[in-house]
Amino acid sequence: MKNLSCSKWQGVTASMVLVALLSACGGGGGLDLVINPTPTPAPPLKAWTGPSQFMLTQPETGSRTTQLSVATADGAVDLDGTRRNFQAAAMPDGQLAFSAGQPWQEDASKIERAMQAINGKKLFTVDYPDDKSVSLIGGGLATQATAVRDFIALCTPGKQYFLLNADARRMYSDSLAQFKNQILQAKNFTASQCSASLSVMQFDASGNVTLNSNQSGSTPEVISASQMQLLANGGHVLTADGLGKRSLMFYSMTDTAGARILIQEFVVFPNQQQNYIRIWY
Repeated sequence: MKNLSCSKWQGVTASMVLVALLSACGGGGGLDLVINPTPTPAPPLKAWTGPSQFMLTQPETGSRTTQLSVATADGAVDLDGTRRNFQAAAMPDGQLAFSAGQPWQEDASKIERAMQAINGKKLFTVDYPDDKSVSLIGGGLATQATAVRDFIALCTPGKQYFLLNADARRMYSDSLAQFKNQILQAKNFTASQCSASLSVMQFDASGNVTLNSNQSGSTPEVISASQMQLLANGGHVLTADGLGKRSLMFYSMTDTAGARILIQEFVVFPNQQQNYIRIWY
């Protein structure tokens, strides 16, 4: 067989010539072979089947709420001047998939989802591929096959959004009787970490409330029935450490998915970075 040299390639395709020259001629005079893979196309946007209006609250901006619209055609919504597309679907195993753009972007190979049922309602948790960001979705009654979105909480270190279905109806102290002996749950976020640790709000038969967290070293906090009356009517009370000012807003939801109740808690500190919101569901 005739030996081939670098100067005698004939009848070979251009791409093969380039590869051979780079390998047989010492790199082709300093050229680097770069292969650009075809990028994976973004999945097509889907119609949004959740609420079309939400009320947004953010810990760092105080108790002020902003009404947001979500487009049914593609889930488009404006958060802090950034256009996002809420995309949600119920998974075959009953868990909810949810994307809201980076960093809350679905990746089937890396994402983790969980669903908890307590007080007859479903709470979905989605942990995203960056291992830092979390979303919570209030999914309606545990007996409902189709997940609703009574609220959506998005957390990434340094930014949080708490969105409550604008159809929720505000309740006051005359409605507290229906909370007696009820147990509600919430997840805790901080400004620096989306820890998503579980807390429980337990009402007794007299309307007193005990708050318990599964965070290491935490102690239960008690809110008396009279304090709950004050809170339900728009007042506030100090936290157990005397540093934070707590307010609660009570809501009910009634639609084709049934009747649900929830509470949004907002605690304000002199240092706004310590502010937090919890949605008890």
